Amino acid sequence: MSFKILSEKENGLLKRKELTGEMIFTGATPSNEHARKEVAAAAKVPEDAVVVKRILCDFGCTKAIVSAYAYATKADLEAVEPKKKEKKAKAKPGEAPAEEKKA
Repeated sequence: MSFKILSEKENGLLKRKELTGEMIFTGATPSNEHARKEVAAAAKVPEDAVVVKRILCDFGCTKAIVSAYAYATKADLEAVEPKKKEKKAKAKPGEAPAEEKKA
């Protein structure tokens, strides 16, 4: 798998680089985690400071266009990017539901 940066735009206000690149791969379309590793290596930033926004791939092609944001530090990323919602744990069949607090 290889990644080549096609365009790089510096966004000083949000302290990030907005990257668009081309990823060449074999087999299935790479996951966000694989794309994140490749972008981090190409942009020379820590892996935990990269957010992959989009992976565009045509059917049957082994080439994808990746859009990502590369922040200088993880703190910059956490200050700008929205938080992900955590999934609630579902009760297994046969278990009593967890007690909820009433206000």
